[in-house]
Amino acid sequence: MTIVDKLIDMTESLLSISASTTPKERDEQIQKIESLLNEREQLMKALQPPFSKEEKEKGQKLLELDKKLQSQLESLKMQIKKDIIGIKTTKNSAKKYIYPYQHGTIDGMFYDKRK
Repeated sequence: MTIVDKLIDMTESLLSISASTTPKERDEQIQKIESLLNEREQLMKALQPPFSKEEKEKGQKLLELDKKLQSQLESLKMQIKKDIIGIKTTKNSAKKYIYPYQHGTIDGMFYDKRK
């Protein structure tokens, strides 16, 4: 099995893992994704030209898979950001509920200080 074949296999496994990410198992899957990405990076560093015609064709397939992987990882990143924003909003709402007078009220009142 050539390096290009190994890269294609790793990319396909990354695609399957990132596609089946659920919020409950997200931490474990992210660790798997990170380890596979690190291994993939090492293989990419070991990849050296000149390439045969077959390797070039497989390289084109690898590039297509990589684009799909990038979009899936970007959507995973956006899900995580959305969850973090939701948690922060919930936290701030809980603080405002517990300490209602800590923050200034905006009720539109104006006091005239002139005599």
